[in-house]
Amino acid sequence: MTTQKSKMAADGVSFTTDPITTQPSATGEPEFIRLPLRGLCPRSQLSRAKIYQLINAGKIKSVCLRERGQKKGCRLVHWPSLRAYLHRLLAEQNSDVQG
Repeated sequence: MTTQKSKMAADGVSFTTDPITTQPSATGEPEFIRLPLRGLCPRSQLSRAKIYQLINAGKIKSVCLRERGQKKGCRLVHWPSLRAYLHRLLAEQNSDVQG
């Protein structure tokens, strides 16, 4: 593979023409998932309303991609935090059943 040299733009920002690659997640899971427009989330099977309840209660993490001055944006849910919440809930409920 031939490496191409980095170049300097007029404003002092450097860039390269080398191809970029991304590293796949070790588990193959995404870091963020997008909320469904309607219906259930295909990964968690939770409704959009329930996911927003969890976000507002601080139980899961999310981020809103919105340009400054815009009214609408795109809400992304941090998938590991949602998965961790579900696992905690499972552990709590199973400990209640066993104990």
